[in-house]
Amino acid sequence: MPVELNAPAMRKSESSPNAPAGASGKPGFILKGHHIFMMLVAFFGVIGSVNAYMITMALKTLPGVEAKSAYEQSQKFNKGLEALAEQNRKGWQVDVVTGGLKQGTPLTVQVRDSTGAAILGMKVIAKLQRPTNASLDHTLDLREIGSGVYSASLPDLQLGQWRLAVEVKRGEQREFFSEGRVVAKE
Repeated sequence: MPVELNAPAMRKSESSPNAPAGASGKPGFILKGHHIFMMLVAFFGVIGSVNAYMITMALKTLPGVEAKSAYEQSQKFNKGLEALAEQNRKGWQVDVVTGGLKQGTPLTVQVRDSTGAAILGMKVIAKLQRPTNASLDHTLDLREIGSGVYSASLPDLQLGQWRLAVEVKRGEQREFFSEGRVVAKE
């Protein structure tokens, strides 16, 4: 047998069909389309701002690849291999003394041939390059001080790792090239 239940009687304040009632009987918040739109704009605005900040910081701290043409780099590499083979055939002995990499201390390069005789009249260039920041690089022209010894005073260097490249030239012809890592300490 079916049973009918009567709904409880509504108060006058609850009789408005357009206003939804909360637990207290007062009209509640209605989530509309423009609210959703503003939430999406705020969400993607925050994501876009963080991405822009991260990209900016990444580009400022590490500028990226310096090679403009991989083909040209490969040709330079091959020529470098040929020059290295020629350099090894000469048997030159080149000693580099850094003096602790402190400002004002000498960077000294001694150049000798395969018999140990001093090689005079060369142009010696030393490049100190910071691996992480090319704006800190230094190029030193060493002057001959006698007996195949070339020297220059070191500039003020930041602490940390540096790439030291030494190039010995006769006129414009490169006769010797060497590079290595050095560390500036306190």
